[in-house]
Amino acid sequence: MERNRIGSLQDQLVRLKRRFIFLQVAWLLTAGFSVAIFAGLSSGAATADKTTDVLRVRGLIIVDGKGRERILLGAPVPLVAGRKRQDDATGMLVLGEDGADRVAVGYTPDPQILGKVLKRNSPATGINFNDKNGNERGGLGVFDNGRVNLGLDYSTREAVSLFAEDKGYAGLLVGSDNQGGYERAGIVINNKTGLARLKLADTKGDERLMIDVVGDSAPKLILIDPAKNTMVNLIEKLKP
Repeated sequence: MERNRIGSLQDQLVRLKRRFIFLQVAWLLTAGFSVAIFAGLSSGAATADKTTDVLRVRGLIIVDGKGRERILLGAPVPLVAGRKRQDDATGMLVLGEDGADRVAVGYTPDPQILGKVLKRNSPATGINFNDKNGNERGGLGVFDNGRVNLGLDYSTREAVSLFAEDKGYAGLLVGSDNQGGYERAGIVINNKTGLARLKLADTKGDERLMIDVVGDSAPKLILIDPAKNTMVNLIEKLKP
């Protein structure tokens, strides 16, 4: 009986030693963690108004759950096998699941029309958005030639263009999607001459009706007949 009691006491002593060691380790870890937090807070308070960490990279690739490259960032963007086009762009490209360019932000690449990449009239910065096949369907751009343009496109050409130029022109033009792609309607301001014009054209792009106001002069309502090659100011005709 006495021997059993001694054995039980020894077992309890071993368990107490283990608990004591565990508490010592836990206390040390807690103390160290607390010191680290305090040191971090103190350091942060001392440098709150300074930039301490900068990520400096040439490019960044973000993939989806299947490992496909979907967002490319860089100057220029990284070349990846998953992108259908392999030309340069500086900024960000968002790719579709099949690798087609869907959105470009920054120094935008040349436009793709019906699967063919064409040279842009002037280098531009801005944002372009494309259809599922990568064909450009619109965007906002600031061009090196001095033009700022907000456009919505058909699959083959520009449809609506809101523009301003540093040469003194601004306006809104609406084009057709026929073979010629002619302008059908527009509002144009010429700041050099003081002209404000509203025009309507036929399917060939020939202007049929225009309203002109130049400076402070009287407005003109001009009717044009391309077949007869005549131009009549209806307001003058209606004067008594």
